[in-house]
Amino acid sequence: MSSLEYNILFAISLCFLILILFWLLVVVSVRLRVNRSGVRKMIKRRLARELVSSIHGKPKKYLNQPRINRWIALHLYYYLDQLMLVRDYVVMDGAVASTFCDETVVKRLQQDLAHKNWYRRGRALTYCYELDIALDQDRLETWSNSKKLIVRREAQICIVKQLGWAGLASLQHVHYPISLWQQIRIIEKLKAYHPQFEEDKLEKLLNAENPYLKELSYRIIKEFDILSQRERLLEGAFSEFPFLAESSIQLLRAMGVDAAEIKQIRATVNLDVTPESLQKLV
Repeated sequence: MSSLEYNILFAISLCFLILILFWLLVVVSVRLRVNRSGVRKMIKRRLARELVSSIHGKPKKYLNQPRINRWIALHLYYYLDQLMLVRDYVVMDGAVASTFCDETVVKRLQQDLAHKNWYRRGRALTYCYELDIALDQDRLETWSNSKKLIVRREAQICIVKQLGWAGLASLQHVHYPISLWQQIRIIEKLKAYHPQFEEDKLEKLLNAENPYLKELSYRIIKEFDILSQRERLLEGAFSEFPFLAESSIQLLRAMGVDAAEIKQIRATVNLDVTPESLQKLV
């Protein structure tokens, strides 16, 4: 056999081998997708059965099936995502939703909280406060100033969900920015779980050095319609931080404060405000 014939035969064999490997990968991929789809259907069925059992007061005979528990251990966050959807659809609170989480789920969440991967820790924090799983306050305060955005964001929301206005006051030492989305989430948790306004706790947030915490406190004043604190919004309108001044002006207008009321509030507040700068509020 000449070298040319040998090279041609080798090339054909190599192409044939690559083709076989390609189709093997396709078959394995399809098989995995089919299996994953079957697992997800099983998880949805389990949730549906548990929900019906919970509503009608029947014993949850599906909770201890080892096979399903093993699948949920492998697909934990898909299971929890589905649980959140079911919870929102039937308007369950976190305490009721947490009954759908056995020791395996809680243990896995605790493991992810202790994991070095910051994304896994932040995601676990989300499900813990949504399912009313209590967490250690010292750890939460440490995470609330984490360098990783998702960790500190979820820890701060968790603190407010667990402790309410006292937790809100504990955020006064946070020195990182707080996004508008997060501020809205914090206010949602306060209104849903701690609707009774506590002025002394809000005062600590109003006196914080972080301008984003001041913006959060101003939004709380507006959302809870705290008329006695409107002068603080006027103070914020002349802040050195443009975003804080703009937010304060918008919130004052949203509260229906007109020019006459602004002048009346200004008369009771010691502010170094020129008539020209006051025009932007009117």
